[in-house]
Amino acid sequence: MTPNTSGSVLFQALRTWASGASADRAALNLLVEHGHWLDRRDVVTGYVRWVPEEGQTRPAEPLATLDWAGLADALDRGDLAASSSQEAVLRIALSLAGVRPVDLRQALTGLGWASVGPVCGAVATAAQAEHQVLVTVVPPARPAFLDEEEL
Repeated sequence: MTPNTSGSVLFQALRTWASGASADRAALNLLVEHGHWLDRRDVVTGYVRWVPEEGQTRPAEPLATLDWAGLADALDRGDLAASSSQEAVLRIALSLAGVRPVDLRQALTGLGWASVGPVCGAVATAAQAEHQVLVTVVPPARPAFLDEEEL
């Protein structure tokens, strides 16, 4: 039986695994902060591996790995349905994890405004500047014609 497969236990177990390299932390934190991929049952059950495997002695704190290559293959095959913004976030995370290079021009123009903050945060983390950079994303302004009074 594996530990809790969602929420804070999962996130902490994955963060423990990715704590060594800034690019790995950036890739994982991007998925956690984006809030889509690690909330999907198919992703968690198919691509998260708890360490150690069933029947082995468990470490003091939960530890899990993410099968980045498996995720990349599933995305390339079209097995992971997603919006263009969700797909762009996963592709950026896969690139940060060193699995697949990403075309930033294509990936960044495919982002929804709510994904910009997590992506910028991931770039700061990968550059080891997460404590020096504060990213704030302001929702888009309402079009002016919506605020005008009717004549």
